[in-house]
Amino acid sequence: MATQYYFLISSLPLLRFGVTPFLSSARFLELVAEQAGQALAEQLAAVSLAPEEPGRFAAERFWYGMETHIRNYLLRARSQKTTQVDRWRRPEKDVFPSLDHQLHKALGAPNPLERERQLDAIRWELLDEPLIGENFSVDALVVYRLRLLIAEKWQAFSSDQGREVLNALVDQAREEARRVRTLVEP
Repeated sequence: MATQYYFLISSLPLLRFGVTPFLSSARFLELVAEQAGQALAEQLAAVSLAPEEPGRFAAERFWYGMETHIRNYLLRARSQKTTQVDRWRRPEKDVFPSLDHQLHKALGAPNPLERERQLDAIRWELLDEPLIGENFSVDALVVYRLRLLIAEKWQAFSSDQGREVLNALVDQAREEARRVRTLVEP
């Protein structure tokens, strides 16, 4: 029988999409190390939002398969006029037929931020699938880690920071325009 982490998992605060988590990744990994061992904490620290192969855990392999499918779908959708898409596609081992409709709907969002929010909401919901019957297994810890990474990704977005980046890009464009103008003017 696989190891179950009843106390650890039941002691973790609930994560909800769009809500700032009460726990950081660093603290989550500390708790795992304290209660389940440093080796497992290190394995969970290696779990990433970017698809890699091979995953150590079933939930991780599910995530990588699903994320590969999502990225391939986005690649096809964003590059419909380009015929050289195949060289960028990653091989897919799993099939997610019902996912395409959700992805198509998300791509119709009114702006890029809302589109990304809808894509992450789809990812979040699909992470329930590997938990069926595995609520206290290591896969539950993997799903918690992935959801925590998604939540932290959104926590990092801020209007002030975005405005600063935009202003820096505008200043850079103005400076480049001035430089080119001085080169062209007689």
